[in-house]
Amino acid sequence: RETSMEVINEDTSRCKLKPGDIVGPYVVEKKIGTGYFCAVYQCRANDKSVAFKIYGTGFKKYFRNEVQLLRKINDSGNDYVVNLYDVHAHIDKRTAVIYPCIITELRGDTVFKLVDYCKEQCGHGLPMPMVRAVARDMLAGLAHLHSIGIIHGDIKPDNLLLNRVVSDDLTAADIHIKIIDFGSSTQTDEIFTTSVGTIGYTAPEIVVEHEFGTAADIWSAFTVIFELIASDLLFDVFFEHNIDYGDVNETVVGAFDDETVYTKCIGCCDDNTETGRAKYASCSCQLCDTCGAHDNCVTSVASDSGDSAAHTYAQNYCYLLLVAKVIGYPPAEFTALARDYYNKKGRLISNPDVEPCGITTLLMNNYDLDADECARIDAFLSLGLKYTPDERITAADALIHDFCAEI
Repeated sequence: RETSMEVINEDTSRCKLKPGDIVGPYVVEKKIGTGYFCAVYQCRANDKSVAFKIYGTGFKKYFRNEVQLLRKINDSGNDYVVNLYDVHAHIDKRTAVIYPCIITELRGDTVFKLVDYCKEQCGHGLPMPMVRAVARDMLAGLAHLHSIGIIHGDIKPDNLLLNRVVSDDLTAADIHIKIIDFGSSTQTDEIFTTSVGTIGYTAPEIVVEHEFGTAADIWSAFTVIFELIASDLLFDVFFEHNIDYGDVNETVVGAFDDETVYTKCIGCCDDNTETGRAKYASCSCQLCDTCGAHDNCVTSVASDSGDSAAHTYAQNYCYLLLVAKVIGYPPAEFTALARDYYNKKGRLISNPDVEPCGITTLLMNNYDLDADECARIDAFLSLGLKYTPDERITAADALIHDFCAEI
């Protein structure tokens, strides 16, 4: 008798499980997370629960990468990264498709849930002792990763797991954090992928497609520390947290209107500066009075065309605009290699007059914190939020800074 098989696209197939399903020796208890590459389930066997991460069939290289890195990390003896137990190949009996799986220790809730819970219950960020507890474990994990040549690439509250579920009786002393999700992580001597990070946390060098290293994780970690304190994303590109950035709010929100036309810098028109016309037909800019070049030469990209490149550019531009508003403009050596976003004067195209406010002012304008506390937070965060990667504090040095050392 012939078996009826479900017709699927194996290149992009994702496995869907439900409570009670059998995967190898494990029984599925519940789904606990979903990511771009995979889904994660809580499973149980021999009275032990584990996290069972099932990759989609189109992401096998990320599965192999994560397994390789987790084995290296586990062999190095670290207590701040989730432990790898085993790997498994799950065969879907309905489709005969094989899904690669990673089995790791089961942890508690994410730091994202902790921040969200605290904001919902108390109307503000985490208490400072708890902020420091999370920051210390996160930085300790990064210090170890960096010491063995691994860049995580996507540090954010969703990828930091507590050792327990969030509840009213959770204290700073109860907290122990482990880092998860190494599918797109990379080794420093062999970059696995340049498509890393989550907008809002990503280091500027990654956004503008410069080379990156371990310092990219430091930028992300310090944006997380701000979020722990404020319960809001520091560079809130989608304006989901209602932070008052002053004069850039309407500018950034407008960039995501369906009718908006995004403008993207295409550089100077060096071949035809005498006439003031660009080599691109869409250019109608005027010659710069100072240097005679087309500093603001742009081409238009409609946002409603379904062009993912245009949408990505718009997100990146808005992110860099918020970064400039909060910490100031980047040095010339940074903007010189990012002409899609900055003109020759080092200012953002289309918004060259945005004036930086600084972290202290942002905190005082948005949160119930006194001036001295805001200044202390600013002094620490500024060590990690620098455009030049080599100027950022290392994770090891951040751990012994007064901000983290204080009980």
